[in-house]
Amino acid sequence: MMICCPKYHNLRDKMKTSQVKLFNPYAQFETDNSLMYRTKTYLSYTCQRKRCVGVVIMVNPGSSIPKGELHVVHEASEDKSLQIVNEVVSKAYNLKGIKPNDGDYIEIFNTFNLCKWPLHEAIKLFLKQKDSKYMFTPMNINSDTEWLWVAWGKDGGELTGIKEQIYNQLDKSKIIGIYEDGYYYHPLRIQIKGKKKYVTKQITNYLS
Repeated sequence: MMICCPKYHNLRDKMKTSQVKLFNPYAQFETDNSLMYRTKTYLSYTCQRKRCVGVVIMVNPGSSIPKGELHVVHEASEDKSLQIVNEVVSKAYNLKGIKPNDGDYIEIFNTFNLCKWPLHEAIKLFLKQKDSKYMFTPMNINSDTEWLWVAWGKDGGELTGIKEQIYNQLDKSKIIGIYEDGYYYHPLRIQIKGKKKYVTKQITNYLS
């Protein structure tokens, strides 16, 4: 079930190419043992989700909190990481001179779904609670998804096995992102390093 927010239904008709963000965040949250999990996350061009044009894989939802009720996908708040992703992808469309099609969306996956920050505290909790039924979301990526942005950042090595398992199932010809110093940069790291334009260009190359 998905709750559609009417105020965004015709947003695409009001957007100008000079504006930054084309997509709107939607998410589903669950709770288990007093812990919060974000199990589904999308950046959608319209309220409907018909075609996944891209995937972003990060580490965990961090400090993300629900904006509405649990158990259903609905309009969500946009944390800093999602904001950067939205800006980068929207800029790619603007540079290409095109807009997404109705129903186009980006799906956000994480190595684990626990909402917790800072990361070292999240990993400690993850190792204790990893048997929770909400901890992982299967990465069922459609074959026509155009690009796969790996952006899970750096950890102390506790997530190496999970990252390898995820990476091995990805179509390597579609992977984008910045890989330096032995890891894929998280969107926050990309912004700090001033490399948003590099990823924007990568995405632009996949747009048609």
